Amino acid sequence: MKKKLIKPFAILLAVFLGSLEVGWRFFNMVVCCKRGEHKKERKKWFELSHIRENHPRNGYAREYNESKAWCLEQKMQNCYIKSIDGLKLHALYLPTEYAKRIVILSHGYRGSRFGTLSFMAKYLHEHQCDVLFIEHRCCGDSEG
Repeated sequence: MKKKLIKPFAILLAVFLGSLEVGWRFFNMVVCCKRGEHKKERKKWFELSHIRENHPRNGYAREYNESKAWCLEQKMQNCYIKSIDGLKLHALYLPTEYAKRIVILSHGYRGSRFGTLSFMAKYLHEHQCDVLFIEHRCCGDSEG
């Protein structure tokens, strides 16, 4: 009876420990921004090729560069808050006259503050929206 239970228990234990290891590595990579100590040996299996293909520069290079340059020319206010774990997080605030609403723009994973969101910021600002560009942990001037 014991021999019949040992094999399934060993398999379940191996699966459980393996999933813990994978989860811990993913957590360190995404949340803690630890990408491994040996950068030269790191495989590029996590890079998603379709992100480059769907990038706004593909087919819209002029519009993308114009809107990014427009964002860089604006006088924005630096805003900082302190997170629960004591990190300084950064955002840029772009006010407009007679604002009707405020819009928070949050870049995606591996994004930047003005990268893919610059064309939206220009449109929103022209349509009486205050815009807040937040920078996630480990991005731009935010700590992490």
